[in-house]
Amino acid sequence: MVIFFTKIFEAIEKRRLEREEMKNEENSERSTDFIDLFLDAEDSSVVDEHFVSTGLKVSKKMTTPEIAGQCFVFLLAGFDTTANTLAITSFYLARNPKMQEKLIKEVDEIFGNGAEFSYENLNKMKYADCVMKEALRMWPIAAFAASRECQEPTTLSNGIQLEPGDCVALDLYSLHYDKKIWGEDADEFNPERFMDFTPEMQMAYYPFGGGPRTCIGMRLAYLEEKMILAKIFQKYRFELPKTAEIDTAPKMIGNTIHNPEKVDVLLKYRQ
Repeated sequence: MVIFFTKIFEAIEKRRLEREEMKNEENSERSTDFIDLFLDAEDSSVVDEHFVSTGLKVSKKMTTPEIAGQCFVFLLAGFDTTANTLAITSFYLARNPKMQEKLIKEVDEIFGNGAEFSYENLNKMKYADCVMKEALRMWPIAAFAASRECQEPTTLSNGIQLEPGDCVALDLYSLHYDKKIWGEDADEFNPERFMDFTPEMQMAYYPFGGGPRTCIGMRLAYLEEKMILAKIFQKYRFELPKTAEIDTAPKMIGNTIHNPEKVDVLLKYRQ
């Protein structure tokens, strides 16, 4: 971890020096990678025209440690959660061959003629959307994203008083497994339920948080997962080993979900 942050600090400082040199060069092109965007947030001379047009005032500038922290969050949120979600999804598909075959059929129909893995084609994978959403309903990997800080005194319907600064976290496990909302098969993996995604279901589905602060990586995560699944299913299918012994019930500690210690899934060539 120390090595990671050291490298981030070195990259930030290197980019800062490059930007200073570019200021003295005419017709120099501005780079727009994430470190540049964070440095813009630190630089008081940079004004975002979108903030100006909306009247939003941002007085606090980011410090170098905060920039390093944000880089770490991007790495963690963009890799670890997506990898864990794919692992859980692959298990459920291996455990439900008929649903897996339906997804393979969708992949063949969209990409079987050599079509490219473009944004447009990935968005055609409607059944894949349902599969991933159902996996996240049963295993909300980023359950902590549904926590918020109370901004003003609030009294809940049951009389509980919340004060500014109090942390409020949703009980995602109860929401995602409520049979009154999801049906009597709420404990079972059933992607088809998202074919008819009712407003009641939408209000009880929070794997990426909700409201204006919904996880900004949500759409990227879905695209990444669909591309990886499509690539895999062009040549392989998932199977469970005969000796697999897996407890499929998520284990929640606070608002954090704990993955099973071991999940064995086999990749078999498609015949």
